[in-house]
Amino acid sequence: MKRYLAAIILTVLYIIQIIRPRILTDWAIINDNWIIILSIFLFVFLQFILLWNPGISKEEVYSKSEFVRSFLEGAKESILNEINRNNLANSIKVNDIRINIMLPIKRKFFLQRQRMKIIFCCGEYVEEEIEMLWYKELKILWWKYNRGTGTCGQAWSSGYYVCYDSENVDYSRPKKRLNKKQKDSQRLKRINSVLSIPITSLDNKRIIGVLNIDSNLNINRTFFNKNNVIYDGENQSKQLANFLPDRDISL
Repeated sequence: MKRYLAAIILTVLYIIQIIRPRILTDWAIINDNWIIILSIFLFVFLQFILLWNPGISKEEVYSKSEFVRSFLEGAKESILNEINRNNLANSIKVNDIRINIMLPIKRKFFLQRQRMKIIFCCGEYVEEEIEMLWYKELKILWWKYNRGTGTCGQAWSSGYYVCYDSENVDYSRPKKRLNKKQKDSQRLKRINSVLSIPITSLDNKRIIGVLNIDSNLNINRTFFNKNNVIYDGENQSKQLANFLPDRDISL
């Protein structure tokens, strides 16, 4: 609702700016001072809305850590079983994958780009990965800037699952949308395949997080692009919506 309201106000201001010369000439009603005043009002109004809608405290989120980690362990085993069903013909077994949940971080400034980070995880993660920020696609009215970073940012922006593979060109696009810090990360360079699945709120109105599964093996071994693996991951994400917060986290 806030996004649509902001878009309407910005559109009105844009139209006023276009027709302003005629208005000044014909009616002399609106001048540059009014444009400045309306812009300031819009800025204050949107900032007020952002501050008025409080996020959920990190203490409240982390209070569910034990339960969520237990859930992720079960989800990991379930997804591994689906992966190895695809590997039966090759008599090869994948023994391990990593799995994490990223949740949005509350913005302090309405023009700030929407971010998220790892909040819960199952597997071996280093602090660099846990603290790294990932960004949603930036949209202003009908313009799109800075596509979502990585598979998680793209899944968050699009609302659909996204795959990545370091060798298969059909799944290489997410790597091109990493920022410099992410591209330079030696830890991220070890990841060879990823499946990111958006977690939708129970009322299906917004994306409240992203479920990420990754491996140092390539997609021809992990089968993150196969329907049975994707379907299992999507089922896990639907269950997560029952106990994950539907508000951004205040950090």
